[in-house]
Formats: sequence, C-alpha cells, structure tokens
Amino acid sequence: MGCLGSGPLVRQEEDYLYSSAKSHVLDVPDEVLREQLFDKEERKWYIEFLKVEPTNKEINTIRKATKIGRPLGDENLINKIAGLLDHHFLKTVPTNVGTKPRK
Repeated sequence: MGCLGSGPLVRQEEDYLYSSAKSHVLDVPDEVLREQLFDKEERKWYIEFLKVEPTNKEINTIRKATKIGRPLGDENLINKIAGLLDHHFLKTVPTNVGTKPRK
C-alpha cells in the first residue's frame, strides 16, 4: 500500500507499529484506543480507502499542511479544531522561519 514518502515504511498500513490501522482493519483490540472507531460497514469502507493510492496533488497537499503544522480540512473543520484546542493555526509558513537576521 502507499505512503507519503519516497518508499513505503511497511507493505500494509496495519503492519506499522504506531498506527491504529491494525485495530481498524483487523478488528483487534488496541491498548491505546478506548473503543472501535468504525462499525462493520464503515470498516469495510476504510479498508477499501486504504487500498487507493493517493495522487501527487493529494500528497503535496498533505505535506504542505504538515509542514506548516495546520490541520488538513476546510475552514469550518480548522476553526472547530482551533476552538477546541484554543489555538490559532497559520495559513502559510512564516517568511522569516529559518532565516538569519539581516545586519
């Protein structure tokens, strides 16, 4: 299955040690999860979703959001998350990040 890097870390998402996919795909208990995320029909959809390779556009969109530390979603979702966390998310990377001060 796919991943967002130059090569897969594991062949199947459920094989990645730090992923909840094993619990969701194989319907096995996970000590971190309090309850199952999906019912039986949703689990079938999730398994099919994992089989689809992301497009380059999707990969780049995810990478951009990850780079600036912003949740990936529409403004309503981002505003809801920001309210719950009492945090303001930037829309872009600040231009002065990683640059040396001018003399």
